Amino acid sequence: MKDAIEEKRHFPRLTQDVRITVKKLLPGGHEWPAATRELGLGGLSFIYPVPLGVGTPLELQIPVAEAVVTVQARVVYERAEMDGVEIGAEYTASSMGDLELLQRLFGPHATAFP
Repeated sequence: MKDAIEEKRHFPRLTQDVRITVKKLLPGGHEWPAATRELGLGGLSFIYPVPLGVGTPLELQIPVAEAVVTVQARVVYERAEMDGVEIGAEYTASSMGDLELLQRLFGPHATAFP
């Protein structure tokens, strides 16, 4: 199953444990820390204590170098894990400055956000 997911990916991925902040963009949304499993230019996966709901809009704060990248995203999958729920999210919006910071992780020819 994972091979099928890998084949559908349009952007390179880094398997890294990066501490991020997750905020649900819904009324009463709270901020919580999470740890990434994979980080990419089109999205990421992270471990969260509870399901967020497929389609839920999020704001993610990702530390990159000496800055913090803020992106809008939406949940595309959830998978139960022993240590919580693996959440897969795809980016939906970012400022150009934040996008440039994120691209530095993947080299000069990487692109994201069509």
